[in-house]
Order: sequence, then C-alpha cells, then structure tokens
Amino acid sequence: MAMPTDVGAVDLMIGFPSAKAGKRFDFLKPQLRDEESSTMATPIAYMFRDNPGQIDADIDPVAVTLGEMDRHGIAIGLVGLAGAVTDGANGLTVIATLAEPDLLSVGSLTEIDSESDPA
Repeated sequence: MAMPTDVGAVDLMIGFPSAKAGKRFDFLKPQLRDEESSTMATPIAYMFRDNPGQIDADIDPVAVTLGEMDRHGIAIGLVGLAGAVTDGANGLTVIATLAEPDLLSVGSLTEIDSESDPA
C-alpha cells in the first residue's frame, strides 16, 4: 500500500508565541545553580539561536501560529491552556479556536462526562 499524500500532519503541542515568552520559565530561576543560566533570557536558551516563542507585542500570535502551521504542513493543531499562567492566553486560545475551528482545537488533560459527573 502506498503512503497517502492527502493527509496533513497533526500537531498535539501547539503554543502561541508571546511578547512575555521569557516569563514562562521564571518559576525555575530559584532552582538554577550555574552562573551562565542567570545571564540567559531563559534556561533553555543554550539550545536556540533566538528565544523561541518570543514575538513583539504588536504582532498577532494567532497569525504567526497559522503561518508556521502552513509552512510545516500541519493540518490541525491541538492548543492547550498552559500559557494562561504568564500570558493570559485562555482568552487568546478561545478566540483562536472559535476563529479557526477547522485548524485549531483546545486540548485538556481530562474530559468530564457531564452525565457521570456527580457535581
């Protein structure tokens, strides 16, 4: 059987870029022991040439994400709510998934079955 050519990739870990991306790792700073880490923008900066996920505040993070999805052949992406801690991204995630329901879907660690939920 030949490999299908009409199936796009599914990305299960999409996050939106942000002007506040560096703050995502602030919780790690008290645990860092080497001097070099304290001078980097993020504790993972040694792996990258620039700060991944960092954009200017006037750039639309959803447009950037959709552009990257097109560039890499991603047909649909699962976005989480984790960015809400630093970016207030819950609203952005909801807006993006409502605007692009065929491309983006909200992921969750758990799903509640309303019929079996005792609450």
